[in-house]
Amino acid sequence: MLGWSIVGLILLLALARTQFRLVLVKGRSMEPTFTQGTVLLVHTRAYEPSTPARGDVVVARFRDEFIIKRVVGLPGETIDARNGRVHVDGRPLPEDTYTVSPGNLEIRNGRLIEGSFALLGDNRSLPSTVLVHAVVPRDQIIGKVIGSFRPGF
Repeated sequence: MLGWSIVGLILLLALARTQFRLVLVKGRSMEPTFTQGTVLLVHTRAYEPSTPARGDVVVARFRDEFIIKRVVGLPGETIDARNGRVHVDGRPLPEDTYTVSPGNLEIRNGRLIEGSFALLGDNRSLPSTVLVHAVVPRDQIIGKVIGSFRPGF
């Protein structure tokens, strides 16, 4: 009986490994939502039956590194930022379900091509030298952040 329990545990761990990933937050771009040192649980198959939604926090590949950002723009939309506030198709993006540090971010308006998503951190008050706003194709989005914890060491 013990042998089957071990086999079951190994299969469960293997399944979890293929669907979830732990990611460590580095930097301040997602403050105050996530601070440096927070560990995120990322569901790597969250978008197999669907596509990313506005407001989702995702992990994506961008310029040979992984980034953690919020989806602010969807394919076909026109996106811009004025004084740190995002506008979609000319209208201010309601961001009342999460906290944003707007700062002075300015992004000229541009239309997202089919299959591309605009990603932006919640801390838009960072200096422009470290602020990353990305446009990524769907296949560069690794997964959706579904949980977080702060290690206590």
